[in-house]
Amino acid sequence: MLVVLIIALGIPLTVNLQRRATTELTTQALLQAQGIAAQIGRDNVDDAARLDQIVTQAAAQVGGRVLVVDEQGFLVADSDGSVVPKTLYATSGRPEIQRALEGTPFSQIRDSIDLGHDIMATAVPIQDEQRLLGAVRITRSVQQVNDNIRNITIGLGAIGLAALAAGMLLAFWLAGSLSRPLTGLAAAAKRLGHGDLSARAGDVSGAREVEELGQSFDEMADRLERSVHAQREFVANASHQLRTPLTAMKLRLEGAIAEAPDEAVRQRLMAADLEVDRLSGIVDRLLVMAR
Repeated sequence: MLVVLIIALGIPLTVNLQRRATTELTTQALLQAQGIAAQIGRDNVDDAARLDQIVTQAAAQVGGRVLVVDEQGFLVADSDGSVVPKTLYATSGRPEIQRALEGTPFSQIRDSIDLGHDIMATAVPIQDEQRLLGAVRITRSVQQVNDNIRNITIGLGAIGLAALAAGMLLAFWLAGSLSRPLTGLAAAAKRLGHGDLSARAGDVSGAREVEELGQSFDEMADRLERSVHAQREFVANASHQLRTPLTAMKLRLEGAIAEAPDEAVRQRLMAADLEVDRLSGIVDRLLVMAR
């Protein structure tokens, strides 16, 4: 149940935090691009040397690539310097530039065909009060986003594992506190079953039902011990009472056998003497059982 609860809470929280991290980075990129566009403005858009200086400084600040296109989508400045100026950049593969040239700031995470991995591409228009002058695009690797997401996921996972460990420790402690009285009661019942009539549960602490069970067990053990002792005393007393008349009967039969007038009478007396011996053996075994 604890694992299910952690998963049910952790997954939506992780997804929400991932979206938040992406949104924050996107907002930051848009603000940075708008700051660069404002710095260029109408005064520097036609100054190639000044544009190169601005995009180079901006690229170092944002940690990515910064380029500027004119109102038709042709490249006019590039911090990377790997593309020839006047190259058409407003293509279908770069939708962010097309949206910016339409006057709408735009940012997205997409796959870069040139770089071969995902990037965050952000573009904003450069415009004055009368017309659109061009656009600024910032591209950076999404590794920062991935690192943030991974750190968030690891942090939430660590919190979930810590909560799970704490819950398991608490569960083991509760289980032990609940089962300990029953374990002691079971051990006492086992000793009683093996013949230890002095076995008692003693003071059983726990739930009210468990305490009542312990008290009932001790009362049952007391009654059983008294019953067994009474039975043993009865058997011992009866056996002792039987030995005296059996001994006297044995002596009389032996005397009668010696004085028998004929063989037939002697055989009957001898048979009776054997029965007395058998009865004496039964009495001896009863005394052993009593002990």
